[in-house]
Amino acid sequence: MLRVRLLGEPSAERDGEPIELTAPLRRLLAYLVLHPGPHHRDALASCFWPDAADGVARANLRTAVWGLRRAVGADTVVTTRTDVGLDASRVATDVDEPDPGGPELLAGWPQDWAARARDEHRNRLVRRLDALADDAEAASDPSAAAAHSRARCSLTPLDEPAHCALMRRLAAAGDRAGAVVVGRELVRRLHDELGVPPAPPTRSALAALRHPEQAGTGTGPPRRPLFGRAAELRALTDAWSEARAGRGRVVVVTGEGGIGKTRLVTELARRADNAGARVAVGAGVDVGDPAPLAMWQELARELVHVVAPPPDGTRWPAELGRLAPDLANALGRADVPAPVAAPELERLRVSDAVLRLVEWAASGRPVLLVAEDVHRADRASMALCAHIGRRLAALPVLFLLTRRDRPARPEADALLADVGGRGVDVGEIDLGPMDDAALAEVARASAALDEDDVGRAVRAAEGNPLLAVESARALAAGLSDPPPTLRAAVRAVLGTLDHPGRELLECVAAAGRALTAPEIAALGVPDGTEQLVLDTGLLNRASGSLRFRHALLAEATRAERRDACRSHLRAGTAIERAAADDPGADPDAVAAEVAGHLRAAGRDDLAGPRWERAARHARTLGALPEAAGFWGEAVRCRPDAGDLHLELAEVHGWSGRSEEFEREWRLALDLLEPDELAAAWCRRGTVLRTVVCRPSASLEAYRRAAASLRADAPVRLRVDVLLGQAWGESSAADPRRAEELLEQASALVPEPDDATVAEIENVRLMTVIRLGRFDECTAVADRGGSAAARARRPDLAYAIRVNAASALSAGGDVEGALAQTEAAVDTTRGIAVLEQPCLSALAYLLGHLGRHDEARRVAFTQLVMAERMDTPDHVGTARHDAGMVALAADRYVDAATMLGDALAFPTHGFSRPAARLAMAEALAAQGLAEEAEAELRRTAEEEIGPHDRPWSLVPRMARVQGLVAGARGDRTAHLRRLEEALAGWRRYHGADRGTEFMTNFVDLGRPPVAGLVEPDREIARLTAEIDTVANGGTCRSSP
Repeated sequence: MLRVRLLGEPSAERDGEPIELTAPLRRLLAYLVLHPGPHHRDALASCFWPDAADGVARANLRTAVWGLRRAVGADTVVTTRTDVGLDASRVATDVDEPDPGGPELLAGWPQDWAARARDEHRNRLVRRLDALADDAEAASDPSAAAAHSRARCSLTPLDEPAHCALMRRLAAAGDRAGAVVVGRELVRRLHDELGVPPAPPTRSALAALRHPEQAGTGTGPPRRPLFGRAAELRALTDAWSEARAGRGRVVVVTGEGGIGKTRLVTELARRADNAGARVAVGAGVDVGDPAPLAMWQELARELVHVVAPPPDGTRWPAELGRLAPDLANALGRADVPAPVAAPELERLRVSDAVLRLVEWAASGRPVLLVAEDVHRADRASMALCAHIGRRLAALPVLFLLTRRDRPARPEADALLADVGGRGVDVGEIDLGPMDDAALAEVARASAALDEDDVGRAVRAAEGNPLLAVESARALAAGLSDPPPTLRAAVRAVLGTLDHPGRELLECVAAAGRALTAPEIAALGVPDGTEQLVLDTGLLNRASGSLRFRHALLAEATRAERRDACRSHLRAGTAIERAAADDPGADPDAVAAEVAGHLRAAGRDDLAGPRWERAARHARTLGALPEAAGFWGEAVRCRPDAGDLHLELAEVHGWSGRSEEFEREWRLALDLLEPDELAAAWCRRGTVLRTVVCRPSASLEAYRRAAASLRADAPVRLRVDVLLGQAWGESSAADPRRAEELLEQASALVPEPDDATVAEIENVRLMTVIRLGRFDECTAVADRGGSAAARARRPDLAYAIRVNAASALSAGGDVEGALAQTEAAVDTTRGIAVLEQPCLSALAYLLGHLGRHDEARRVAFTQLVMAERMDTPDHVGTARHDAGMVALAADRYVDAATMLGDALAFPTHGFSRPAARLAMAEALAAQGLAEEAEAELRRTAEEEIGPHDRPWSLVPRMARVQGLVAGARGDRTAHLRRLEEALAGWRRYHGADRGTEFMTNFVDLGRPPVAGLVEPDREIARLTAEIDTVANGGTCRSSP
């Protein structure tokens, strides 16, 4: 039997006889004893002779193995051509019998493997001593427990938890003074050897020994009182009282980092919550690239869990699911809302859904919304903050925002100005430096200090309460002076953590936000690590999530990371994995965040696909600037990918950035493969026929697509190209050719699905309108509109029905137009962005039929809806339409007011010169000749484009000039101007009504029900007015 002693000076004996071994043989024997089993010769050679050439190292090993076999016996050393090891049945060692008081393993040996072995042996001793101490404590023998703990601490002189256990056991044994000495010696060693202060549990243990009467019994830190902010808290409380009474308002709290913004709003939130209010808190993400509306995902998520599900049939909860699926699920909705195609309309739908959630939450209780760190919020979140803020005046909602004073965020200033201009009360609170007396209270509440140390903490803080807290904690931990910076304080705490703890802390810092429990689990941290980092005092836990106590602490931690790339890689991977494993989450919603972390980790190869997913997700939310940014990142990762340039070009097209659209298109065209060109030209044609609305350019693109089609091109692509060509021909070229193209498209799909039927009939409708065959519109619209509804394409149903209504109205079939419009309203009900223009058409047609009271109610509904949508185009257009309805009903005062309001908006959703003339008419009808004359002069100053139908403005101007002359009592001029107007309309009478309709549609950008030029109607009206004036009567007299 070979017996090997490795504790102390290594030695060996065989059958009781000592064996003389050279140093190389002792090292080889010790290694084989500590690592049982066979070892590959190459691995052993490189381990023992790492600096030697491979051949030399292997030769040295052969010599050592030969010598070891001779010394200990060939039967003990087991060798093969590839491996070397010991026969474990013939070897015994003292390592298996650890003695806490015995010598060190392989004392003085410098090799890495020897050091690792010593660590493992020490850990075995530590576990044995911990078990002995626990057993003694369980047996009510505190002295023995303290003795075992002391021996354990001698093995790990810098282990803080072990020393805390020793201090507790010494105190239990009646040796409180000895416990304090142990604590002081530990603080000194940490400072001298590591330059760090002790962790919070150690500080707490020391404080409990020094001041037992102050020792707390709770499991977490008590809530500290709010010091030094009485005036600011009173201002917030007053604002909250006003909001609770139904006078909603916005308050912004501004101050430097660490000045106490979060502490102040947390105190108000606590009071509001205690009073039964609904409280939701969200924050801007500290780093990375958050998904659009990331802050509102957080706010909405808190609200949906404190409100009851809305009644069945309510559409907005499903729309909320666009933001995050779990939001809709929490409100009892699992269905996905139908798309409406245009990104801007998608954004408005999401915004309206969030607003309705806030209104629903406020319908039963007052609501406190807190948006923290808006200086970091994404642009879409800021825009939604403004949208919500503008609607709060009559709601019991206080919207509280916090921001740093630097760097400047113009969007925040614009938000305040905008909201304040809409009649919502806006308050601003600037938090300045805290006075010394309040800082002293903060320091005393943070740690047990004498007054000298309190004064030092106050001086170090320079008015900043966060610095006061950290300085107080450092002094309480035994440091002689407060750390010079927050970063130094964080550095000291990081030095107390083991590797897993530090990695977890760095990952939370890299995330820039709270990491949820599933995300922490995805990091795979060892048991106990979370508590370890919580004990540092840098993090807090809330609802299972870990978050830095303050953003400045996270910033300081990021600056002290050992491997920033690794922390971002781990954080991004964990966030993605947690989202993928959550059936209620949308992994695409975190794609931008994950991609940002992968970019920071230097892994663009992994980031690229995530940027693509993030861009598509942003597009579904209508967040075009963010989508463009994400596609730009994807292009940076793969600059030679033509498909990515094409995606970026399309987003620029939707954004109205024509130069950027053409630039990216040219780049895409140069990079795409020949078999990709047809689809690319087809997509270009779609952009040019929709948001850009350039029919000739669109037709050219579709023609190029047709020329690029390969023989094996997919049927769907062929159909899309044919339909695009047909639309272009009907809009800008030969409608007869469009009919031929439609027949070809129909032949490709003999059994089309509903969506394809709707698309074909939509183009067919445009063709028959262009050909002036208005009597066919109803049948085409009924086929296409019904198919679109079945296919859940409300956007297509809207386009078909309202275009048909426009054509029928132009053709004189007002009742038929009304039926199509009512069908459009039914199909789009609940989708405000589509329903609003349908209501516009409905109000116009009702007025046209003399049903003025109904028209007025519909116009009011449209106006309310547009006000909720809160965009200049929608509000301005709705006020214009309401003004025209009022004018048709001879309500001249209302008409002038509404039209004046509409013209104040910078919108081109209606003809501005025509609106000026209508306003002048309303003023003249009130007898306000001077004001009407001034409005006529302003008409001449308006920029006139093709959509204004310049030829039609001349007879309209002449008629209004006649009305102004009549208001002045000049009957001759009145009659002359009316006759000039009649002659002008007669010159146009008989023109191609189909072409005129298409021109209106293309140039105005919306179905022109309320903007039609109708010569027959104008001629009939003028003929009646001339007869009245010629017979001594008046028209449009003052009411």
